[in-house]
Amino acid sequence: MTPDNSADKVSGNGQPPPGPSAADMVKGKFLDELRVGSGLNDETILGNRLYTTADEGQIDAILDYHGSHAFKATLVIPFFGLDGRPIAIEDHEICFSRLKPTNPRPLKSGAPKYESPRGCSNHLYIPFRPRALLGDLKIPLWIV
Repeated sequence: MTPDNSADKVSGNGQPPPGPSAADMVKGKFLDELRVGSGLNDETILGNRLYTTADEGQIDAILDYHGSHAFKATLVIPFFGLDGRPIAIEDHEICFSRLKPTNPRPLKSGAPKYESPRGCSNHLYIPFRPRALLGDLKIPLWIV
């Protein structure tokens, strides 16, 4: 299951429309890590459109990688610009996301915790709540 934009929409009563739950989008140990380890609530998980996949074709497409890996279940962390649109990657069919695999690739320097698309530079991760605030120059911005 891939996320839709329902977390960004609000119905007439001020509540997001019914849709998938955080448990529908993020499976297994990743849901526990996000809730307990990172202190994220379900609204934040859904608002940031986090999800898990074990689909190797989808993982290969996100990473622009067609080699051998056995990532198994993988947390997908999509990146969005200030306007809330996914960050596009030039000459790439899928927008920028960072992956956290259950079974990372072994490297001589140690297994990487996160994977990024091949050949891409880093991007600033902007959680969904502060996106609208960042355009207001009257609100101070603290970077820690």
